[in-house]
Formats: sequence, structure tokens, C-alpha cells
Amino acid sequence: MKRIVVSGYYGFGNVGDEAVLAGTLASFRSLNADVEITVLSGDPADTTAVHGVASLPRYSLSAVTQAIRQSDLLLSGGGSLLQDVSSARSAAYYFGVIALAELLRVPVMLYAQGVGPITRTVTALQARLLLNRVALASVRDADSADLLRRLGVKRPPIHVTADPSFALDPATEEETDRLLAEADIPAGSALLGVAVRQWNAGENWPKAVAKGVDEAARLTGATPVFIPMHYPADVEIAEQLAGELSVRSGRLRTRLTPTQAKGVVGRMDVLLGMRLHALMFAAAQGTPSVALSYDPKVTSFATGAPGHMPVINVGSATSEEIAESLERVWANRAAIGSALSSAQPYWRAEAIRNSALALELLK
Repeated sequence: MKRIVVSGYYGFGNVGDEAVLAGTLASFRSLNADVEITVLSGDPADTTAVHGVASLPRYSLSAVTQAIRQSDLLLSGGGSLLQDVSSARSAAYYFGVIALAELLRVPVMLYAQGVGPITRTVTALQARLLLNRVALASVRDADSADLLRRLGVKRPPIHVTADPSFALDPATEEETDRLLAEADIPAGSALLGVAVRQWNAGENWPKAVAKGVDEAARLTGATPVFIPMHYPADVEIAEQLAGELSVRSGRLRTRLTPTQAKGVVGRMDVLLGMRLHALMFAAAQGTPSVALSYDPKVTSFATGAPGHMPVINVGSATSEEIAESLERVWANRAAIGSALSSAQPYWRAEAIRNSALALELLK
């Protein structure tokens, strides 16, 4: 049996990153892969409990070194790991894990990475020096592939695939019904999903979002439903926004698993999504969306998705723009949903192809 170590932003309660891991594991299972997977995690006990996979502390140099030394392949990803906007230390950590594997002569694969933004010279240099030595790179979008080439990464084959979360099945209808009922959301209601996050883009954007959602909900008759993709931070911003609405809203206030979050998002009629994986969950299930972009990764996915997903920059968002976009998407939701659903087989196949490429390396 071959051994794989997976490095990513796991064990921190972010539904999007946990969905990446869950989709990765689901992809290997769908291929009947005879592999033993160990995940580097910020909370190994939680990762093992949630995903049923071996895990070890990502900041323990001795444990990480031993695991990589005994492995046949390191997967770096998926997710937005190689970027230095949130923190230069973050990229340095992931490059450090890659460098350790290369030092131990263990093959490395960039796995469904979303690369960038990279703004610092030192980060670009690390990318060029280390990534030209990896065995293979798969990225979840064409923009990431273009950035790797601009950084001077020429040696490894680069495959544009899809985010691993597209291989993840949503929760059952019964479980989704239970979650919505616990949030006191009336059964059979038209639902307007809202998945936002805290972001330092000035003081005006939360009020603009609240007013835009309120107006759209009044005109469409939909019930706004706030969906936390990162617990508890997203619950806090949702409480702030919901408090400014004149219409009745529903709020999920508990930590959701990736399958639960995907099930809930799929139940929405339209979604206003700031979180990337909320938008991906929606697209995978034919739910039309309006993207509230705070990062190039959100814009990249939204503009590449079928159905002409509107993109609104969070820093310059106005309530009128948000309300108008939501109303327009609502009016055309059937046609947009059909276009999104037609892309689902492709997204799922490309998500699984990441694991197929890894298995080819192991051969």
C-alpha cells in the first residue's frame, strides 16, 4: 500500500478547506485507490473525527518529517495555499513543507491549488526555486496556471482541473430539512442564501449588503438565510447584518460539516456568496448566485462559471447594485440553474482527475 501525506489548511474550522479535504478523500475512494493517507492538521483529533483519516500536528517538525520520510508522495493542497496577501508566513509554511519533502527525496504534487495573489519578491523567488522541482502540478483554474508560468515555473507538467469540493456529495434531504428546521426556516419558503465573511474593506460594505439583501427579499418574497462557512466568525457578521433587516431572516448558528453546508446551499433558490466554496457549492447544484468578491479567486471562479454570474466588488458595493443583481438573477434563475447543472459532470470529473494524476505518479 502506498502512503500519501496531505498538506493544507485543515483543522481550522473553515468549511471550504474542509470540503477540499473531504472531496480529495472522496476522489481517491471513487477510484478504489489502495492508499494510506495522513493529513497535516491544526487540530488532528478533529480532522480524524470529521474525516476518518489519520492526522498529525502540522507544526510538529519531528512528526511531519517522520511522516513525509515514510511516505511515497506529498500532496500540497488543495485550496489557496500559495499566496502572500493574507500573510507571508502562510506561504512560507507551505513552501517549507514542500522543501522538506524535496530534501527527503519524496515526490511532491501541487494538488488542485489556487495560486496567488503573490505580491512579494521573496514569495515569487520561493515559488520559482521550489515549484520547478515538484513532480506535477494541478491547479483549479486557468488563472493559477498562468501565474505559475509568469513566476517562471516551467519544469513540472501543469494540469488545469477543478476544485476537489466538486467531488463531494451534499447531505441528505432529511438532514438538510433538519438543519433548516432548527434554524426556524419555514418549510417550502423561497430562500435567498447569504454567505459572507468578515473583511477589512471599510465600514460601509456591511450596511450596503444588509440593505441590498433586504430590498431583494422584499421584492422577491424570499426569506434570507445566513449560512456560516467559517464558525464562529461568520455567525458574528451574520448576526450584525440580520439585525439591520426589516424582513424576517433565518440564521444557522452551528458549525456545519462540508456535506451539511453543501446541502443547505443547494436548497437555496439564489445565493449571495462572498465565500468561494459557498459559490462552488451553489454552482455544483444548479443554484444561481451573485458573487461578492473580496479576492481574485472569487472573481476568477465567478467569471468562469456558466450562466454569467454577476460579480460585485465588496469594497465598492452599493445596496442598489446588490439588490438589482439579486433581482435579475432571481428572475432568470431557471435558465441560469440549467446552465450551471450542465457543467456539473465536467466539474466532478475534473475534481476526481486530481486524484487520478496522483495515482499515476505513485506508479
